[in-house]
Amino acid sequence: MALGGSLIEDIPDVLLQDIHRAADKGWTVQPLKADPESLLPETMGASDVATFSGHHQAIKDLGEGLQVTGIAPDGIFEAVEMPNLPWFIAVQRHPEITAAEDPSQQRLLDALVQTARNNKTGSGRSQ
Repeated sequence: MALGGSLIEDIPDVLLQDIHRAADKGWTVQPLKADPESLLPETMGASDVATFSGHHQAIKDLGEGLQVTGIAPDGIFEAVEMPNLPWFIAVQRHPEITAAEDPSQQRLLDALVQTARNNKTGSGRSQ
């Protein structure tokens, strides 16, 4: 929203089936398909993953400069990037929940930490 986008305030208001939360409104696992041409699968080492989700809000309209790079089966945007930046991946899911067991999710977190470390030292992108 800070970049001029908009928000679906409650997914169940716009979709008949909510795959983003369990029946008790807690965590659930859902598939994610990443754009094979984006930084996301390069970082995760996979284009198709199962991720933990627990959200009821989602991106409706993209903000300026954002590109959708991960999508749920129901069309909800699950990951966006800013291609004009060296490294910018934003996800609407929780890779930290399965990172210990799922290398694709751990790689995403590792890349975030390494990129921050590189930017602190001035060495640039994590890849």
